[in-house]
Amino acid sequence: MQDDKFQQQRQDFMQSQMADQQDQMQRRRQIQDLALHFVTQNPDGTTGFNQDGYANALMGIDPEAALDLHRNTIASQMADLQAKKAQRDLNTPDLRKIEQGNSILTQEQQQDGSYKTIATANRFAPPAGFGDRPKDCCPTRVGCD
Repeated sequence: MQDDKFQQQRQDFMQSQMADQQDQMQRRRQIQDLALHFVTQNPDGTTGFNQDGYANALMGIDPEAALDLHRNTIASQMADLQAKKAQRDLNTPDLRKIEQGNSILTQEQQQDGSYKTIATANRFAPPAGFGDRPKDCCPTRVGCD
């Protein structure tokens, strides 16, 4: 009796697993068929894929798969951006600023490890154009010359 009950539970479990696997296979086929509708033939003979249209249509069939697709797209874009940033960081020379008296030197690291001064700025310099006044700045002309 106990053995028959166990066998029945095991058989029910196996049947539910089979049904679940069949449902998953059917869903995969449906998603693949949907994807085929968004493949386009370009005039130059290459093929393209309408990602946005596919994602919108997929949302109606399987919202979870559409969200996974969106997450994967975002992760791919993030990886591309991180790779570009890493490449930019590799190609950008190391800069340092050194205070030297009343000046600030900006130096760029060279390939041999040394630093080369690329800019010098006066720490206390007035802004450009400060103190420049037109000749007709004041009617009395006192202090303008």
